[in-house]
Amino acid sequence: QRPPPFYKVNQKISWVVATVMGFQHALAMIGGIVSVPLLLAGPFDARMSNAEQEYLISAGLIVSGILSMIQITQFKLGNSGYFLGTGLISVLGT
Repeated sequence: QRPPPFYKVNQKISWVVATVMGFQHALAMIGGIVSVPLLLAGPFDARMSNAEQEYLISAGLIVSGILSMIQITQFKLGNSGYFLGTGLISVLGT
């Protein structure tokens, strides 16, 4: 039996593998971002309407997108030598 593939940092992979891995990552990310507002608004007796639940989910997705973009890009903070963001591909959730 063949061991699972491990990819090096700068190794090129095929488009099919990249697409499948990206889709898997997106599904995991959506599940993590959407489940928190659903749990807060639903079973914990918060008595939120459907509109408020939709608002919480939308806010979570928007904030996650903005914070992920800040985290992925690296901004230098003045002349201090410090940076905001890691410059690495990562996803921040709610």
